[in-house]
Amino acid sequence: MLKKLLFIVAVVTGLLAIGQGAMADPLPGVMLQEASDTSAPGQRRARVYLQEVTLDGWTAELRGRVVAQVARELRKRMPLDYVDVILVAAGTQSPRQNVIVAKADYAPDPSIIPFADKVWTVKASDVLLTKRQVVIANAWEKYREQFKDSDGFVEEDKLSAFLAKKLKLPLDEIGLPFVYPDQDIEPKEINLGPDYLDVIAEAFRDIL
Repeated sequence: MLKKLLFIVAVVTGLLAIGQGAMADPLPGVMLQEASDTSAPGQRRARVYLQEVTLDGWTAELRGRVVAQVARELRKRMPLDYVDVILVAAGTQSPRQNVIVAKADYAPDPSIIPFADKVWTVKASDVLLTKRQVVIANAWEKYREQFKDSDGFVEEDKLSAFLAKKLKLPLDEIGLPFVYPDQDIEPKEINLGPDYLDVIAEAFRDIL
């Protein structure tokens, strides 16, 4: 217990020191959706879901560098063999909505991770969703269970017609946005401000 407490104290101290030294321009914000230990026998792994706070201010490169830096900072604070950090678009209520805008896979020693063949894989999208797309996506998520057939598949035509009427929008505007992180991004280091470091500290606690 004492070792664990000392380790946490050291982590928090490190976060504060880095936060005091960060002099970069403010970045668009993120919040933590979920952080979990995904370890396998002989491998310490973690997965983190982040969500953008604002719909604008992002580029593919910025998204990629942010998720890579969060992965890097987590690795500094715990002996992870593999960590993946996933960023989803602002306002959306479930990663299931195909709104993942960036993903970083970090395996410091890929030889011990069976599905990794290199240290870094960082992908991102430059797509920016509109407020209307977010409203539609969240309504789809809210009502999708009501429109499943006997085999468990969503009857999309019926759901679309229902949402068009409920949201008072043209039927041809109803549907899930599809965002896929398709651009390769170099994982260059980037300074993260105190708000980001708070998110990293929260993720650390959830994983620990």
